[in-house]
Parts: sequence; structure tokens; C-alpha cells
Amino acid sequence: MRGKKFIDAMGYLDDRHLERYVGIEERLARRPRAVHRVRLAAIAACILLFFVSIPIISFGIMFGSGFGAGEGGPNQNVGADGVIFPPSSESVLSESVSAEEVAALFGDAKSDGTSSYTVVYAPSPELLWSGAGSSETRLPIYSYTQSTLPLDREALSAELGRFIGSISSELGGVFPEHELVESEGELGSYFVSSDGVLRVIASQNGGESELAVLSQSPSLVRVGDNPITIDPDANDASLLASLTSVRAELLRALGVSFDSSRVVRSYGGGAGRDVRRITVFYYDASAHPLNYLCETPVSDFVSIELDLERDSLCIRYRESRASAAREYTERARCKRIGLDAAEALLERGYVFGGHSCPLCMESQDAVDFSEYDRVGLVYIVGRDVSGRPTEALPFYVFYKRIGVAENGNHIYARTYVCALEVSGLDEYFAAQSSEH
Repeated sequence: MRGKKFIDAMGYLDDRHLERYVGIEERLARRPRAVHRVRLAAIAACILLFFVSIPIISFGIMFGSGFGAGEGGPNQNVGADGVIFPPSSESVLSESVSAEEVAALFGDAKSDGTSSYTVVYAPSPELLWSGAGSSETRLPIYSYTQSTLPLDREALSAELGRFIGSISSELGGVFPEHELVESEGELGSYFVSSDGVLRVIASQNGGESELAVLSQSPSLVRVGDNPITIDPDANDASLLASLTSVRAELLRALGVSFDSSRVVRSYGGGAGRDVRRITVFYYDASAHPLNYLCETPVSDFVSIELDLERDSLCIRYRESRASAAREYTERARCKRIGLDAAEALLERGYVFGGHSCPLCMESQDAVDFSEYDRVGLVYIVGRDVSGRPTEALPFYVFYKRIGVAENGNHIYARTYVCALEVSGLDEYFAAQSSEH
């Protein structure tokens, strides 16, 4: 990554990360024999952070993405009765949520009317994200609370050594130049490999540990004796099958036994809307109910990500330090509305599109969702200004086919109606209309 592309990538980094890397470079620069390697390390850390810190967040606030489900994925049948939420005696029963609380999941930009939608692309209707069905009359609301366990340098170093020895054969299990640092309650270890091909980063906070390796030469990355090969044109089943040996070796080396997998495709700009990034997740679908209804698993996972625009490959292992379910806990159970009631709200324009800019929404032609093509039940996770998850609410997601891209992808308009009873909808959308 050079010139303008690198400068653009730097724009995605948080200031706190840049300050951390500058501090690391200044400290390491005092080591006379390490100057060249340190500069490479700082560059590598920034490049890698660009890839691994782009939030793989809830699909509700992603634009231009089409999602599929693989083995154990969200489109699988959950059970004959459709029950995926185990009974909770501790949850508070509530009749409704407020429109402001629902809108907060989508950020500050909102718009009224059926023109509120995002555009998604999929090679086939089967690859649209529609979550898993459920027959329950009350649905839970989840809140995210991050653990504050004390940092453990020894544990992070041990995890890192096992990680490098497992998947980075080019490193030969040898630690490159690095420094373990602590910043704002987090541990970080930043590396550059001896041959300059692989970059490795490890981090730990109070709630989780994350290990990742990035290669600007995907064909050189191997797991054991198995090269990682991802065909962008393959369907989900074929892609997962081609990674069978890689999956087995990777999970064995990391000491995990995830039995579910999922393929997520992200589409780039331009008239063709080609696939920009493919991510394969390995996880345990049964570890948390949200795993069936959110794009990214909320429990521990291993992922393989191929970025086709930058010709890079990233392997990541995220592990909760507190519990396998990470930190999403049930806060309340609210009364669910039926599909017929959701369709009535859809017709009135009481929808949330997950868009990011009111001006962009105003430029979109209104879409008539009265004859929509597909509907599903999904959860959307809200985030605060720092990017930390806040809470997750259930929605009906509606898809309407509106065209075909140059590369053959089907183009859909997608919008959401909250699956819970919501108070203050009339007032909320009236206020939004007056603002625009």
C-alpha cells in the first residue's frame, strides 16, 4: 500500500491508535540496531490495524453488503418450534420500547418514508441475509457490558507464541522484533516479520484477546502444509469445502472446536459492484442466540478474510476472557409484533434503513415495498461514538429487488421495521419529516 492509498487508510485509524504507535516508534528508535525494523513495524501495525479495526459490525449499519450463511449459519432451521431464546427468569418484562431508543441504533442520520433503505448486492437471493425464524411472542433486548479483568502479559505472550507457531510457517515460530506495551487499559504487541511478508498483532483488554496475522501476499500464507485458497466466484458451500483442511488444522492448532461456519461478502463501489472482501467465520452457533441473528458472531471466533482490493489476507482469532458468550446479556423481554403488523408499519413508512447520510437518502428514489421479495428476523447492534457495542434489538428486515448490477449481482433495497411494540412512532417520524 503506497502513496494515496496508504494516506486514505490512515484516515480510518483512531487518534488513540496513532498516538500509541508514535509512542512505540519513539521508544524503539532509541535502539540503534532496530531503527529500520521499528519503522517497518510501525507501518505494518498501521496497515494491519486498518484492516482489522474496520468494524465488522452489525449488518444494520453496513452499506453495500450482501451476506450469506454457511454451515451452522443464520439461515439454518433452529428447531421445529422456532425457539432460539432460552427462558430467562431474570429478564424484566416490558410492553414496548421507545422510538428514540430504536432510532439510536442507526446513529444520528434518519429519514422518514419508504425511501429509507440501504442497497445490498447478492449473486443470488439465497445469499441475502435474513436471519433465523422464531415463534416466540416476546423477544429479548441485549445489552453489552465489557469485562474489566486485569491485564495478563504472560497469558498474552503465551497465546501469541502459540498463534505464530500455528499459522505463520514463514516465521518458523521465531518471534520478530516487538515490544509489549500498555495503553488506556489495553495490552498490545506489534511485530514485523523478518522477511517483511507477514505482519502480526496481538491485543488484550479487560474483555477479550485478539490475535491476527496479515499478509500482503495471500498465496504465501499456509496453515501447516495447506495454502489458503479463496475463489471469489465460488458459492458458499464450495468455498467452505475448499477450506476443509485449512479449517481443521487451524482450529486444532488454536485448541478450539467450533462447529459452525459462515461466509460474509462485502461489495465495493462502482457500477459493477464486485465483491470487495470475503470473510469466513468459524464459531459455535449455539454459544449465544445472537449468533443466529447477527452477521458477525458475538461469541469467540476464528476468521479468514481476503481483501480483493488490496490483495491481502488476514487471519484473526478473537477470544473472550470472561465467557464464551462474550458480553451480550439479556436486559428485558418485550412484546413482539406479528408480521402483519410489521407490514402495516412498512406501508406507513415507519422504517429504519441503516443509512448514514440524509442527503444520500434524499437522492434515492422511493421504493414500493408492498410487494417485497423476502423478509426475515434479525438483530441490529448499536454502537456508541467510540465504536463500542451498546445494545441489540430485533427487526423484521424486508428486501425488494430493484435491478441487476453489471457483474450480474442482484440489487436489493433493504429496510427494517422494529419487531417489538414501539411507543412514540407517530411523533418520531413527524419530527423527522419536519427536520427534512
